[in-house]
Amino acid sequence: MVIDNTEPPFSIFLVGHGAVGARCIDAAEAPSDEGPDPETALRAFAHAAHVDCNDPDYHFILGRALTEAGRLAEAVSALRTAVALHPEVAEYRLGLGQALWRAGCLAQAAHSFAEAARVQPGEAAAWSGLGAARLAADSAADALPAIKEALRLDENQADAANNRGVALWRCGDLGAAVAAFEAATCLGAEPAFAHRNLGLALLALDRPEEALSALIAAWHLRPDDTALRVDMAEALVRLGRTEEAHDDFRAALAISPTCLDERPQAREAFLALEATSLRDETKSKGSLLSAAITPFIVAQTFLAAALRRLPALRRRLVLALSPLLVVSLYPLWHLTPVYVRHYLFADDLGAVASTPLSSDSEVANRLLHVAQRRGLASVIDANSCQIASDSRWRTITCRYQVSVDLFPGVRRRLTLETAVERFYVARDEPAGREHPGQD
Repeated sequence: MVIDNTEPPFSIFLVGHGAVGARCIDAAEAPSDEGPDPETALRAFAHAAHVDCNDPDYHFILGRALTEAGRLAEAVSALRTAVALHPEVAEYRLGLGQALWRAGCLAQAAHSFAEAARVQPGEAAAWSGLGAARLAADSAADALPAIKEALRLDENQADAANNRGVALWRCGDLGAAVAAFEAATCLGAEPAFAHRNLGLALLALDRPEEALSALIAAWHLRPDDTALRVDMAEALVRLGRTEEAHDDFRAALAISPTCLDERPQAREAFLALEATSLRDETKSKGSLLSAAITPFIVAQTFLAAALRRLPALRRRLVLALSPLLVVSLYPLWHLTPVYVRHYLFADDLGAVASTPLSSDSEVANRLLHVAQRRGLASVIDANSCQIASDSRWRTITCRYQVSVDLFPGVRRRLTLETAVERFYVARDEPAGREHPGQD
């Protein structure tokens, strides 16, 4: 239908989350079930505002439609006109604040929300918008009173509940922030952001298991969110579940190869896991072979030493029989368990080194527990292992001696040594971003 200046007023509506439609009804026409596309709607709104330029409603509806279409400069202009025509309508000021927010004009948005709250003090959305704008401008202390007022007026304000947790976190009250995020997860149609912030706050409180549960809940709501996958990987690193963390990092990178570009700590953790995985893969392939071959090598070494001390005639005789002696079951029976236990203990060192323990003494206690489990408690004590930890890497070097019966009447003391270096996250260092996300 052609729109001209002789038409009666239009019936205009917005549907969905910002999807714009318009219905232009002639005085003699019945309503049509088919609305025009957004561009046609915008032209209709603009024409309505032009035809009746003194009606603030048309400017307001045009401004809202332009905001949803992403044409923010035009939206701000139309909404400013609506406010100028009728400055005591809180809805107009709210619309202007939202457009300014999306345009990145946080100070002006905060002023518009504050004016909306002044005009209509009982409007929870105005207080919520004011708190969000102040929070986005890094004024958490100033944001809290406005957010609390929004929740007093309407306790179901999901955005305000989430922002309250963010503000409390930035003010240093992590315990209260966790409670706020827990409350926010019960509000709104899609509380993924609140679940994520809850997980990050719990991680900062060194409660990685609970943090992981919250992050998984967020991921179920937004399974394509690579940031959540990275968050879960960092939580798994804190729990010492490095293989699962490695899988999550790789899954996130498969979806978005640049997801770690702005997350230096996560990128460092991933690279450390990649290096560890490569070393462990090489080591796992060689450990079993080493455990099987080393007893033969050791037996051969001690046999050669013994032969040098025998008279020449007897030496020739023993040399002729040496292949049978090397493969004899006696030294193999005593040496194999020693080296199997040693290589299994060496594998355990990697898991202990990457566990987020707060002090080297805790690591030493864990090593003694592992040694007891591997049957090495009698040969490994508190002085057997040297532990060196910095902010990122932990190195453990263990050296101990074992007495072994190589042949009947021949007992030797073997010195065994192993060392590992692993990346770990300290308990007092939050994984992920410095502050929670704000959405």
